[in-house]
Amino acid sequence: MVRPLAEDDLEAYVALRRRSLTEAAYAFSATPERDLGSNIDHLRAQLPKAPDWMLFGAFAGDELAGAAGMIRNGDKVSLWGMYVAPEHRRGGHGQDLLDACLAHAKTIDGVTRVELAVKEEAEAARRLYVRAGFVPCEDRMTLGIF
Repeated sequence: MVRPLAEDDLEAYVALRRRSLTEAAYAFSATPERDLGSNIDHLRAQLPKAPDWMLFGAFAGDELAGAAGMIRNGDKVSLWGMYVAPEHRRGGHGQDLLDACLAHAKTIDGVTRVELAVKEEAEAARRLYVRAGFVPCEDRMTLGIF
């Protein structure tokens, strides 16, 4: 199950985010100590900015198995922080998170594309994004949604 995260989910999200920064440091441009996505107060302040700022969580039962964030910037949405815990990979959570983010982006008036950055070392993530229609463009991948 994938759903938008709420304030009650933030502690679980921060734990997962810190884990992602430790276990997949190559995939992120942050460290746990300097990461706004690991700061509950910062996240709490962002939640009211929906629908232009969102966190989605993928759940395996009651456990937060993965998450992805998105933020609107003009006519595009940037997808950020996509991570699925290793013990929950190959269960469709990454695809479900991506589908939820893209479906949400399509509901925001004026948004014409979704962009993301993904490191070359993240081969499985790159394959997921290419299967969804993202096209590599310089250091980013982009998908026109309209």
